[in-house]
Amino acid sequence: MDNILISIKPKYAARIIEGKKRVEIRRRRMNVRKGDRLWIYSSCPLASIEAVAIVDSVVWGDPLEIWPCVSGLADISEETYSRYLAGSSSACAIYLGDVVRLTSPLSLKEIRRGNPGFHPPQFFQRIPDSSPLLKMLCGACVQGQRE
Repeated sequence: MDNILISIKPKYAARIIEGKKRVEIRRRRMNVRKGDRLWIYSSCPLASIEAVAIVDSVVWGDPLEIWPCVSGLADISEETYSRYLAGSSSACAIYLGDVVRLTSPLSLKEIRRGNPGFHPPQFFQRIPDSSPLLKMLCGACVQGQRE
């Protein structure tokens, strides 16, 4: 199981946390596997890690073939989907499960205190097992699960 940090716009991150959005769509293939932990970084203006989800599965293919599979789970309109994937010959659908909201989201400022030089990923980044960031995240997740 890998730990992966992914940047998501705040409105979509909120929908994932609320359980409305159960599939994250990407223009590029993400090398993630079933069981990986996906830490959700809500980009500006929130700029904080808000939640963690477990990857249920990943589907990669032609956007026209992917849409019928994700239309009821992605919490976006077909128009938004098409606009986002315009010009792309492929779409990556990451099915999310077991979403846990962190009780205390980790702000960018707080993350940088424990991880000098940290920059949020433009796309995604793997978090090594030895990373101080992973220790912070796991601590925040355990707190969230206790409540």
